[in-house]
Amino acid sequence: MAARHRGLALALLTSVQFVLVLDASIVNIALPSIGRDLHFDQADLSWVANAYTLAFGGFLLFGGRVADLAGRAGCSSPGSRCSPPRRSRRLGAERRDARRRAGGAGASAPPSPRPPHWR
Repeated sequence: MAARHRGLALALLTSVQFVLVLDASIVNIALPSIGRDLHFDQADLSWVANAYTLAFGGFLLFGGRVADLAGRAGCSSPGSRCSPPRRSRRLGAERRDARRRAGGAGASAPPSPRPPHWR
């Protein structure tokens, strides 16, 4: 079962990387038209590509932060409620179960504190 999940993850990451490269290619292909329509010099066109890249990266960081705060279950489908407290209880149970499976001193150790950005 784990091999199947790895294959799906690899396919997803490959398709995401393809879309990112395709997106950057579209912006580079559109640069001459943007320059003509907005009367930009050749030197100013690099600012267009850089501004697009910065805005795109900013939205990626924002989406990652929202996913960190809401948890995987809260952000998986549009329109779903984000419920971090319920997710954090389940995460604590998953950690406890993992320590039990590991055995030894880890099973009796108290749970590790969550990182500060999860609070």
